[in-house]
Amino acid sequence: MTTIRIIAAALLASILAVSPASSDIYLWSQTPSSNSNSDLGDDINWIEGMPPSEVNDSSRALMTEVKKWVDDQGAVIPAATLMTTGGTASAQTLTTNKTSSVLTHGWKVCFIVGTSLTSTGSTTLNVDSLGAKLLLSKGGTGTVAGEMAGGTLRCAVYDANALAWMLYNQIQIETGTLTYTASGNLRRAALTGDVTAAASSNVTTIVTNAIETAMIENNAITTAKIAADAVTATEIAALAVDSGDIAASAITTAKINNLA
Repeated sequence: MTTIRIIAAALLASILAVSPASSDIYLWSQTPSSNSNSDLGDDINWIEGMPPSEVNDSSRALMTEVKKWVDDQGAVIPAATLMTTGGTASAQTLTTNKTSSVLTHGWKVCFIVGTSLTSTGSTTLNVDSLGAKLLLSKGGTGTVAGEMAGGTLRCAVYDANALAWMLYNQIQIETGTLTYTASGNLRRAALTGDVTAAASSNVTTIVTNAIETAMIENNAITTAKIAADAVTATEIAALAVDSGDIAASAITTAKINNLA
């Protein structure tokens, strides 16, 4: 009987040696029977009839893979070091705790954006040297300047259909309404046109000659809307309005109401 066990163990060992190694928790199955040898690359073996001596090894290897997965969600690597991106602002790189040889759908990673790598526009992420893929925000749009601020925490999930890393818990920015500061904060975009303002400023300026007679509705301004003494003599500069500022026939008797 001992000889049979030895032969069986040897045969099993040879099978394991030639079986493909996936080394990827994301390739584990939700069907229990499919997990007997789905991760032999990480020394996890739950094949029916496995030698008793491999139970403890498989259990410890399983714990190791779960710990790697947990750390990838928390953006940490051994020795309590944070997982931080490298590369450049537009082409960032990341090394995780996994040992995968392929990008898998649903793979989630969290990371700290490199201190000097604040995004300047569209950004790619190359995880574990498996290829640079676009980082997309909500709605499938590329990152914008300042969206990936250096030193901030970001999380992304790989979408095999889009062939891209999808950032989540991100705000989709409507072009021309909001922008990011260098520290990753949101601010109102600059105003342009007849009324201008610097980004995030509450001070607006009306461009010279931006308001014309045609823009003011007849009777839009009435005495009821002007507080008594709201405009005083000291607020009206001498000759501030002259005949050159008033278009010919711009003001007619029909536009002047009694007591207006």
